[in-house]
Amino acid sequence: MFKPSYKITSKILTMLTAIAESRSVIKRAKILPKSEIKLRRQALIRMTHSSTEIEGNMLNLKQVEDILGHKKIDAPERDIHEVQNYFKAIKHIEQVVNKKQQITERILFKIHKIVTNNTLPKEQSGFYRKGPIFVVRRRLVPPDEVVYTGPDAKEVPVLCANLIKWL
Repeated sequence: MFKPSYKITSKILTMLTAIAESRSVIKRAKILPKSEIKLRRQALIRMTHSSTEIEGNMLNLKQVEDILGHKKIDAPERDIHEVQNYFKAIKHIEQVVNKKQQITERILFKIHKIVTNNTLPKEQSGFYRKGPIFVVRRRLVPPDEVVYTGPDAKEVPVLCANLIKWL
């Protein structure tokens, strides 16, 4: 089973307490529906930007917002597809949650297929990878920097099974 490795320090405990207190205040707050929609949209844009940026996407926050608004932007097609796919994946995940579906390997593959549509070859989309993977920070002047090396491809099915079991 997935067992995250971490140590609870006094700083982390203080931060968790602050988060719990803030959460309690927010849950009790009355938010107007119009404000809630705006806040959800802003959160989706920021989450999408941050998550795709980690993967090397070069779009800025405004470009991500424009894509959500179905506006045309001047950017690499792959980066645009990656952001559009992320939005679609979030919608799919919301549907899974709303239906109270149990997370399975099949659902995980479906999410992967959505996220990698038009960014990976079809035979690699919605399946476990067969080779190595790296997150690379692109630089204007080479060489690029490898910031993360994924686990060996042979380990991925077991790691995913453990994650699903943990969820």
